[in-house]
Amino acid sequence: MRKQKNKRWRYRLLLLVGIAILLYPSLSNLWNESMASRVIASYRATVKETDHGEEAEIMKKARRYNRALASAQEKIFLSGEEAKGYRKQLWLDENGMMGYLEIPSIRVYLPIYHGTEEAVLQKGVGHLSWTSLPIEGKSVHSVLSGHRGLPSAKLFTDLDQLREDDAFSVHILGSVLTYQVEQICVVAPTETEALRIEPEKNYCTLMTCTPYGVNTQRLLIRGILTDTDTTQERQESGEKPQSEKLPLLPVLIAGGFVLAVCLLIRKKRKGKEEIG
Repeated sequence: MRKQKNKRWRYRLLLLVGIAILLYPSLSNLWNESMASRVIASYRATVKETDHGEEAEIMKKARRYNRALASAQEKIFLSGEEAKGYRKQLWLDENGMMGYLEIPSIRVYLPIYHGTEEAVLQKGVGHLSWTSLPIEGKSVHSVLSGHRGLPSAKLFTDLDQLREDDAFSVHILGSVLTYQVEQICVVAPTETEALRIEPEKNYCTLMTCTPYGVNTQRLLIRGILTDTDTTQERQESGEKPQSEKLPLLPVLIAGGFVLAVCLLIRKKRKGKEEIG
């Protein structure tokens, strides 16, 4: 009888472990989305507190940086000194963000960081350092890169669902730059022709690996700037974008799982006490 009870207990425990493994991606992604939203909220608060004169100076330096980059766009890497200068561009606080990206159609709401190091791509979107800064102006082509298919975070997993004429926004300081998707293509990792600056144009390209799970090529989704809003209405309204509102179901599932484990352990202990 005792062996039979132990056997049942082991089966139940294995079942709960299996459920935990199945739930891990959803719960982990929920956690990462929550952290991203907190970082963005902190950035938005800092933007509100930033003096308009200071913001204007930051943007002035960024425009100067982009003009210099446009005149030497053959470079696909930065020297040590250039890298240091790059890291100072659009720098607002200790979080190291230059802004954040919003893609309403696929519920993406992620911070944008300098560079594309692995530590950056694990938590948000990275700006390709040798491309233009994502600000208003002409002869600008910024590239934002993100991971796809991570077990712990969604990030750019659904980027392939974007279609021509879809819109996405880049929030930089007090400006909201809206882009319309006009070109979607797949290239080899070494092909950079599609990332070049075009005179008088302002592009932002979203880049991720493809095919899903294979990652031998790069999916490029290029948007052209269609609107720049400097009124900060959304930042000051206090409204959260839909993607910032965390879903309740994964939280309830996690709570139910923890409760089930606790009840199972309690039942096991109670059974031992009765036997004893």
